[in-house]
Amino acid sequence: MTRTPEKRRLRRRFGHAAALGALAAGAAVFALPGAAAAYTCDTLGAHPVEYDPDIAFEKAAECGVEVRIEARTGFYSTVYAAPDGRLHLVATAGAVQEDLDYG
Repeated sequence: MTRTPEKRRLRRRFGHAAALGALAAGAAVFALPGAAAAYTCDTLGAHPVEYDPDIAFEKAAECGVEVRIEARTGFYSTVYAAPDGRLHLVATAGAVQEDLDYG
């Protein structure tokens, strides 16, 4: 069974249109106001944790609490973003953090 050039052209155009539509829908989600700020200080909980240090500093300053920076926390140390813009390091002699697998 052979394909005619018209069918190939239509399939190619449909594929491009579908890809552009998906891209536009994805861009619209990120462009919505408030999409990045999906938290409030009330929803942070008793022990707020954030993987990205920049976001941790934003949350700490905005809410006035220390936010644990998961990307900088290891078995023997815990790093917090303080509301005043400083890092707060807690180091221990024994391992106190659990081994978390995010991948």
